[in-house]
Amino acid sequence: MASPSVAARAPRRLRVVQIVIKNTSELDYSAPLLWKLRRDSIAGEVTVLYCAPSRRQYLRDSTFYPELFASLGIREVDFADFPKRFLSPIAQMVERIFAASPSDRPSLKGSLLALRSREPLPKAARGLLGAVGGALKLGMQGLGMRALAIERILPTLDPDVVLLGNRSETRFYKRDSFYRYYDRAGRPVVLLPHGTHEVHPVKEFIPFDERGEALPPYCDFWSSLRFETPELNCPGRESQFAKIGYPGLDSEWMEFLGSSRSPVPSLPSAAPGRLRCLLILRKFLPEGYPRPINFDPFTLDYDDMLSHLNLVGDALAGRRESVEVVIKPHPSNNFPMLKAILERSTIKHWVISAEPMYPLLPVIDFAISIFSTSMLLPAMYGRPVIVLNSGLQQYVHERWSTLADLYTGLRYYLEDSAQLSQTLDMVCEEVKTVGRRRLPRKTPDADHLRLFFPDGALSAASKRLDFLLASTGST
Repeated sequence: MASPSVAARAPRRLRVVQIVIKNTSELDYSAPLLWKLRRDSIAGEVTVLYCAPSRRQYLRDSTFYPELFASLGIREVDFADFPKRFLSPIAQMVERIFAASPSDRPSLKGSLLALRSREPLPKAARGLLGAVGGALKLGMQGLGMRALAIERILPTLDPDVVLLGNRSETRFYKRDSFYRYYDRAGRPVVLLPHGTHEVHPVKEFIPFDERGEALPPYCDFWSSLRFETPELNCPGRESQFAKIGYPGLDSEWMEFLGSSRSPVPSLPSAAPGRLRCLLILRKFLPEGYPRPINFDPFTLDYDDMLSHLNLVGDALAGRRESVEVVIKPHPSNNFPMLKAILERSTIKHWVISAEPMYPLLPVIDFAISIFSTSMLLPAMYGRPVIVLNSGLQQYVHERWSTLADLYTGLRYYLEDSAQLSQTLDMVCEEVKTVGRRRLPRKTPDADHLRLFFPDGALSAASKRLDFLLASTGST
């Protein structure tokens, strides 16, 4: 494909399908783009498809994305919305069970335990569960999933373009039927990053299909950080790569978040005079669980997580100002396990938010984070962000020196966590001087981040879609 020039707007209203295969981090990239496509009447039909028996398995109790999509006329569907004929009751039961899942990984046992603690099952439902218990123990491959007509979902939606989170694992029920559809339809499949940036300019390249071709001709590979070069993995396919940027960091989107048109997060009101601190966390292993050999370095040990929480709790406890801590979990956190470790920690006033980062930005005063690409969102929004150095942070810096420049260039990057109390003094003084306001602020941190994430990702993405659709004759 040649590089896009000035593309004509599509003469008909396009059908766009965003496929969510793991958790809401995929929506963190695409939701601002879907907002623009609908707001500017670029796309007529937009559907968000959750590849799970229940969308609540990914959304938890959050309201922001459902309210945003409803306001834009964007349809949300999950597997249970496509039952086989005469099997709707079973599909509805499966959706209800998995809606209670304590994490984004489907587990029948975990979902049933959570469901039982949240609401009593009717006697008839308990009887049905007992009658088919053996089959349901097969989980996603069990009787319940066989009641769903997964193969007909994409042919029914008939998308002109598919937006797909690019992940190393794409396991979900009837996964191969989706990939056969991509091959058969040959329509553009846009591979989206699920984080604000990769941790290496080249080595983080993820093939489209771990079981087949790395980058079929109908795929387009998008990257966020201006210095990423994933195209070096596919010589001769450079035209299928595009440096778009990260839509969630665009000033256009952030101005919307600060406006009255943006959905308000489901958070309890802060006590009068109490500052709000956003604490950004990572996944962590269960207590006493030994770390497997070559395990994911981005998942913390239990003791490391508890030590991190106590560090923050002790620093906040020594302050005159009362601070409420809004916990922003990793999308894959197990919520009951997270609640238990927080109750054990020294943090006093805390609340766990199931919302994505976006609606939290206007209502927090500052943030504290160990390594997470999510911290770049409040930093760009103009909220002070305290970055706590860690072994994980250094691991990332060693993999790519550009990331060391990115993170150490933030004003409140702490080489030594013992500086936290002193830094909190400076941050709280800054917050009191500026005052609380919903709108984003211009800060040195935001200017620093623009060196890595130029503004205009939304326009770049829109133009790239026009180019792809024109190139394939879909317009």
